[in-house]
Amino acid sequence: MTTTPGSPPYLYEADSVLPYVRVMSAAAKAPEEQIRGALVDTRFPVSRVVLFTDSAWVALASLDSIVPPSWIAATVSSWEPGQIGITLTGAATTPQYLVVSENWYKDWQASVDGVEVPVLRGQYALLSVVLPPGAREVSLEYRSRAYRNGRLISLLSGLGIAGLFGVAVAQRRRRHG
Repeated sequence: MTTTPGSPPYLYEADSVLPYVRVMSAAAKAPEEQIRGALVDTRFPVSRVVLFTDSAWVALASLDSIVPPSWIAATVSSWEPGQIGITLTGAATTPQYLVVSENWYKDWQASVDGVEVPVLRGQYALLSVVLPPGAREVSLEYRSRAYRNGRLISLLSGLGIAGLFGVAVAQRRRRHG
């Protein structure tokens, strides 16, 4: 950490940990460069409002000065690398916003009650999904075409190298046998 000469360093620590999955009742859009500042401002209701970049496709309702808590509870029902199942309980008459404390990346896919929905980048870097009223189950899956292609190329390369060694061994045996 770099500090000004003669000044003491400061370490900021959160006084509470947000849940891994949570549902928020409100969302707002802001320019990307303003989102980080808002999220660390103690006056911002980080547990009630999800922030999206101003280029996000999501349509938002206007925010009141007081944002109510969401009446939907989210729990992780299954978790494996690249697959997350989330169960929702409670009811809301307006769209709600699920935020998962996993890094957003373009290859995440989501479905709500079996219907595919877009995965948004909320809170600057986390997975977020818009939940329609009555939603009960969310499934997130990481499916990367680049990873699958790279894995296939690696497998084929390994098989090719093993084949070349096999040919070399077979030729050596013919010469000496």
